Amino acid sequence: MLEVVERWYNKIPPIHRDLPLIFYKGKYWTPKEILNEVRKGTRLGEELQRMIEARKFTDAKTLKEIAKKRLLEIIKGLPESYGVASFSGKVYTKEDLIKLVEEEKDFGKTLIERELEIVKEELYA
Repeated sequence: MLEVVERWYNKIPPIHRDLPLIFYKGKYWTPKEILNEVRKGTRLGEELQRMIEARKFTDAKTLKEIAKKRLLEIIKGLPESYGVASFSGKVYTKEDLIKLVEEEKDFGKTLIERELEIVKEELYA
């Protein structure tokens, strides 16, 4: 039912609706793309709708990749002068953050773990 997908979609924060959330058939899908496919009534839309209704999405490894991809999109979209200060006093530049996330090291690993929690919250909203 379209209503189930619309309810799921509406629980996702608007700022996250254009970020990848589901990996299906070799492609990362955003909530907005999923809703559009379901509304169009395509076969793909029906398949994505069934996934959402059944709450069966993917394995832990793929969820982590989705979280990592989302983080990289967010970080790459930040202004060049962007930086993050840690409690230890270290300041990470945008490029530092990208490298740490890509390598899944130190603070980058922590960011991925937090984004993974957000991905799960949004998938199972």
